[in-house]
Amino acid sequence: MKKFINLLLCIAIGAGLAALFCNVYNSETIRLYLTERAEASLPSEFGDEKPFSDYYYNKLNDKQKKAYICIFNDVKNHPEKIQIPSISFDDMKKVFQYLKYDNPDIICLSDKCYLITESVRTYFSADYLLDKDNCEKYTADMISASKQLADEAKKKTDSVYDRELYIHDYIVNCCTYGSCNLDSTAYGCLINSQAVCTGYAYSAMLALNFAGIETVVIPGKATSDKKTELHLWNMVKLDGEEYFLDVTWDDPDFDKSVSPSHLYFNVTESYISKTHSDFDALSVHCTGTKYNYFVYNSLLFDKYDYTVTDKIINRCISEVKAGNYSSEFMFTNDCFNDAVTTLFGTGSDDDDADIRKIIYYVSASCENKITSNKISYTIDDSTNSIRIIFE
Repeated sequence: MKKFINLLLCIAIGAGLAALFCNVYNSETIRLYLTERAEASLPSEFGDEKPFSDYYYNKLNDKQKKAYICIFNDVKNHPEKIQIPSISFDDMKKVFQYLKYDNPDIICLSDKCYLITESVRTYFSADYLLDKDNCEKYTADMISASKQLADEAKKKTDSVYDRELYIHDYIVNCCTYGSCNLDSTAYGCLINSQAVCTGYAYSAMLALNFAGIETVVIPGKATSDKKTELHLWNMVKLDGEEYFLDVTWDDPDFDKSVSPSHLYFNVTESYISKTHSDFDALSVHCTGTKYNYFVYNSLLFDKYDYTVTDKIINRCISEVKAGNYSSEFMFTNDCFNDAVTTLFGTGSDDDDADIRKIIYYVSASCENKITSNKISYTIDDSTNSIRIIFE
């Protein structure tokens, strides 16, 4: 009798567990069904407006791409929330960041975003830096300034290198590194003339693309004076080859009277990796050298002799006559120390240093446009470069 009761009890427990499993299964099935129904009406294609770039969009999986599309299609209307497919918060942060990287013309979003779950629906939400009317006005002004800069570059030359150089130098000359309203946007850089690295990079991306040069932003980290920080720079494509471009690091912010630097103008991955890091996850490998500033202008030397001294003199003369009171030169590892010693002496005895000859010929050829006793120079061991600054 006891065995029969135990058997009945086991059957009852088994039936209860089966029913519970069935209910859980049905509940999950129902939830998935309702979620699919709720997301069925979400857009799977961009509307009339397309992203400024699809470089980062193409690095997303299908579900992330759909979330990107949902946000992009509606975010300029400044809604409180935007329905997106059911994704994790980490996935949404990635989508949000990639959307910003692709679209420097979206300036109203802060760096914060939120994931909201209501029943079977998932929503994206973000903080806006401007109201809708001001955002539209500021964006229009920024795009106008970007296009004007690109048009000026195109009018001056058909050369993509010279267009890029013109835009690079304009941004460096017009902008000062620092915090202000919208300093992380091209508006801060081109309109307010003050920005942080993101503002520099987005300005370059907008203007260069309008000038016909394919350009994207590259996120990572940069190390200076033993301090490592998050950083944003650019990658450009010229004649099918890719180069890194860091406009921020080419800004001699210590003195705006000094011409822009070009140490980070179209450099390779191996070069920039000495100071920049954490961008390898993007599978970015820039190997182009043809349009590097120093290669293109024959300012990279693999030996130091009297012929190099003559080239330095001629370059300094042409720069001063053009109104640029500084000149940069780069050397290979094998001859850098020799170049420094020959140019500037040993410190204790510089009577025979080549810099004296350079000053003499530049002063004589430029009709005393420089003050011969007021020159300075910088020596950068990390890039094997020398910069001579005249006054």
